Amino acid sequence: MNTGLRLLPAAFLALSACDAPDYTPVRDWASTASFAVDDRRMAGSPQADAGILAMQQAMSTYLLAIATLATDGVLPYREDPFVQLAAQARASSERGGAAVAALGTLLRRAARSNAQAPDLRDNIVAADPHVQALAQSLASAVAGAGAEGAARADAAAGYARLAAETRDPVARRLVQERAAARDAEFAAREAARDRYIDNVIRIGQGHALLKARAATITRDEAVQRIRAAQDELRRNAEGVPRGWPG
Repeated sequence: MNTGLRLLPAAFLALSACDAPDYTPVRDWASTASFAVDDRRMAGSPQADAGILAMQQAMSTYLLAIATLATDGVLPYREDPFVQLAAQARASSERGGAAVAALGTLLRRAARSNAQAPDLRDNIVAADPHVQALAQSLASAVAGAGAEGAARADAAAGYARLAAETRDPVARRLVQERAAARDAEFAAREAARDRYIDNVIRIGQGHALLKARAATITRDEAVQRIRAAQDELRRNAEGVPRGWPG
């Protein structure tokens, strides 16, 4: 009898642990999304570069904060972490800069209130409008900075003109090969950029899913959808070379 009484608290604790909400799917999605968005690129004017990089950094940092909260981690943002990033983001998008500023305010508030996993739902709901605005602004800025259709056409025309003026067949073939390689570089950058933009859009959709399922975010149906969104994002992100466009 005494042995049974001693074992009862341990069994009760084990049962309670099994019933505790599991935010691991949210953590995994947020970690994958942070990796996918944090892909540095340089295109367009220096001002556009700074704005794009600022929006990327803000989105990545916010997503890592979500992953941290999902594991009951402590956020370190006793002050607004996005003051400078918001100003830089406005170089590319006023709307994006405003979204970055709003997310910085939310991170500071969550840190000062010692938010943990149970507070995740309210934080996601509050942040979602700003995440959507930031995702749309970042996708638009990347698309605009990568408008290289004219440069691609000019390069092709230049090589075609050079090939037509070259009398030596061997030299002409080398020019044509270089033209094909250059065009392939343009095509690869365009494909990588398009896939990156698709990733950013998927991140917005994934965060909208978290908001829509906030009340039941640890239940089986929500977990399955979050896991599926993470898998799709991970597969798509793996198709974007790190450090593109080179």
